[in-house]
Amino acid sequence: MMFKLEEFVFGFTFPGVIAHEAGHLVFCRITGVEVKEYSLFQPTNPLGYVVHSKPGTVLEEFLIVMGPLFFNTSSALVLFYLTRLVESPYSWLMLWVGFSLAFNSFPSRLDGESLYKSALNSVKKGRIHNLVYLPLVYVIYWSQEKPLLRSLLYPLILLGSAVVFP
Repeated sequence: MMFKLEEFVFGFTFPGVIAHEAGHLVFCRITGVEVKEYSLFQPTNPLGYVVHSKPGTVLEEFLIVMGPLFFNTSSALVLFYLTRLVESPYSWLMLWVGFSLAFNSFPSRLDGESLYKSALNSVKKGRIHNLVYLPLVYVIYWSQEKPLLRSLLYPLILLGSAVVFP
């Protein structure tokens, strides 16, 4: 059996995977979109998933797709800030969980494709205002091109901002 760094890293950051899928799940509930099946974490690929009905609007799709970014980022920032207030060894635990949350906060390429299709179909039907979602899809796609860079840089940026701007 060959050791795969990417699988190890994603397994090591399992709290972030759980929170990522919970972000999708929570925003499905908030928007009233039916959840058909989900797994917050499993030791196989994919590490987690949420299968839901088609959202009724592009805004609902956007919220479900971006839910993990909102949830994981805010949770990571809180944990990074709290590490300044708590003594070891709990501060190390909070740093690990915060890093894990930030590491897994970006939407997947599949999420981006889903948002892209919804926005494009809506624009084709004359709802031009939904063009606003297309640059976000580009950012999602771009972030998938360099996943380790994005996944390592983003937690460091959040950690730095929590330390510099208390």
